Amino acid sequence: MLSNHPPDPLGLPLRLYAMGRCDEAVARLAAGLGKEPGNDRARLLLAELLLDSERAEEGLAVLEESPRAQTEERFLLLRGRCLLACSQPKPAEEIADRLLASDPRHAASVCLRGEVLLAGSQAGEAAKWFERAIGLDPECAAARYGLAQSRRLIDPNENVLDDLERAFRAEPIVRRYALAYHAACQRCGNLERGLHAYNELLTREPFHRRVRFLQIELLLRLERRIEAMRAVEEAIADFGFDEGLLAAALGLRNALGIKRPSGEARPSLSLCLIVKNEEEHLAQCLRSVRDFVDEIIVVDTGSKDRTADLAAIYGAQVFRVPWEDDFAAARNASLAKASGDWILVLDADEVLSPRDLPRLRELLERSPEKNIAFRVRTRNYTHAADKIGFVLNRGEYAEERGIGWFPSDKVRLFPNDPRIRFQFPVHELVEPTLEAAGILIQEAPLVVHHYGTLEEEKLAAKSEIYRRLEKSKGRDKRGRSASLREAAVQEARLGRFEQAIALWRRFVRAHPNSAEAWLNLSGCYWNTGEYGRAADCAARALRIDPRLKEAGFNLAYARILGGETLEALKILERLVVSASDYLPARFLLGVAAAVLQQEDLAAAAIAVVARSPFGPALGEALREANKRLTAAGRGFEAGRLEKWLERFASPGEDWTLERGSNGGPRR
Repeated sequence: MLSNHPPDPLGLPLRLYAMGRCDEAVARLAAGLGKEPGNDRARLLLAELLLDSERAEEGLAVLEESPRAQTEERFLLLRGRCLLACSQPKPAEEIADRLLASDPRHAASVCLRGEVLLAGSQAGEAAKWFERAIGLDPECAAARYGLAQSRRLIDPNENVLDDLERAFRAEPIVRRYALAYHAACQRCGNLERGLHAYNELLTREPFHRRVRFLQIELLLRLERRIEAMRAVEEAIADFGFDEGLLAAALGLRNALGIKRPSGEARPSLSLCLIVKNEEEHLAQCLRSVRDFVDEIIVVDTGSKDRTADLAAIYGAQVFRVPWEDDFAAARNASLAKASGDWILVLDADEVLSPRDLPRLRELLERSPEKNIAFRVRTRNYTHAADKIGFVLNRGEYAEERGIGWFPSDKVRLFPNDPRIRFQFPVHELVEPTLEAAGILIQEAPLVVHHYGTLEEEKLAAKSEIYRRLEKSKGRDKRGRSASLREAAVQEARLGRFEQAIALWRRFVRAHPNSAEAWLNLSGCYWNTGEYGRAADCAARALRIDPRLKEAGFNLAYARILGGETLEALKILERLVVSASDYLPARFLLGVAAAVLQQEDLAAAAIAVVARSPFGPALGEALREANKRLTAAGRGFEAGRLEKWLERFASPGEDWTLERGSNGGPRR
């Protein structure tokens, strides 16, 4: 039967199946068998999943593709069950008899014989075989289930809850066990017992979609609406929604009402969001803060999907506000509706971690005068290591995604004060109004986890919107430098490097000591093939801030492409000492060593990258370096890199070290 804890790599397909993603689980297993037809465990699991999802004919076909289908016990048992499900009891009986002749005390074979009898409506005889199987193996879930079904056919009033519960607890992923146990709980009026079994299972294995929905049904039948609402919110965040669930959830929320500040003595907190077509992310965001905020204010600027309904399910007050090409105006519309003592601002593709929420509450308790605001670090998760300030994931938070993150900091938490409002139509900030009101800013001991940066296509589209708004909306003098900077960032993000260079040049005339600006300039020159200028700008960034590891990377890469590989090697050897976890530098050290034919150093550096989360990207990164060397007229050096490229590159790679980039750190 289906195992809940199979060894890897089959754990992922089984988990996907438990989450209700049957087609994805089946596709993964089928793809694996296409590459490794002799993987018996994968073949058996695929057939079991197909049988459990009422696709027994497909399961039978999968089994019969193996030469072992006619001889090995595991295959024969599963073939027998598939044949029964396909209404072919005679060949299933022959399989059972054959197996019993070989080993009459094999519990699974005895159970299959009982299943054959049960399919032939011989409930009394079937029960004897199931009892015999249980005597041989008390934990045989199929025998417990079969015995319960047989007894129910003999006497519809018999209480078979014990056997069904043992079958369900042994293999909760099996559809017929779960549904039969659920029906028995209702038939016996023992809803609390069923709920206890579900809760116990979900504590250990929370991603059983079917069990989660059975739990919700029992909570509703028990009229425990608050618990049911919470369970519905969890299910939507974890598994998504369909129209039926959405309608039921809205009905339940309407009965319970929206979230409102309780009026208690402790400081109250309003969450304020602006959204548009965010049904993919919003549930995770709201789930992450629902136990901490007292009020949720959502301003919808024109969603065409179910974003507004999802917000309502989580107890939000939803206000539809026309979009006026002005992010600050939309933000301020949400602030105007908030009634809490404090305001927290998030976006729909962001979450907080439960581990940070107690510290956030302590922060509010320690600030009764409300004369302070808090700057919060955002972790912008990414699949690329070429972001300024990139940090590799270290398992500090369960919320980590991608391979790492780059930081951005801004005020997210502040008093509910009408003097505090956002400024600037694009890249809106409250900092100017905080300064005008004399409100101090401190660092907050929490992290915002931002996932929107993982979606390159959406990020590019968003950058294009920002670029258009930057051009169409003016700024006052306080925002002019910030406007220039953001416009330069957007141009580079969209691949318009000549335009970005012009904007950064204007910026550094006003801010000549901005290491960030010189670093970005070096990246833009790097992308236009002007490696001398790229090196000059990177060197200037390093003079301003010697700790800026991305500038060292840019400088070294420019030196390699300019034919100064030995100088680049010296830079990189220093860099991997000072920033040991900065893997792009380790990779480039390997490239430089390979070009200089320092084989041992190249092998050591590249091995570190190969063992890291960047391992799948290594071949593509080497291919990119080879192309860069060739384009820079360094064909001799490119030739020396060829053998490393042949060793690590493969045509099926999906990830690249500089995913979505033509090189150079970027913002």
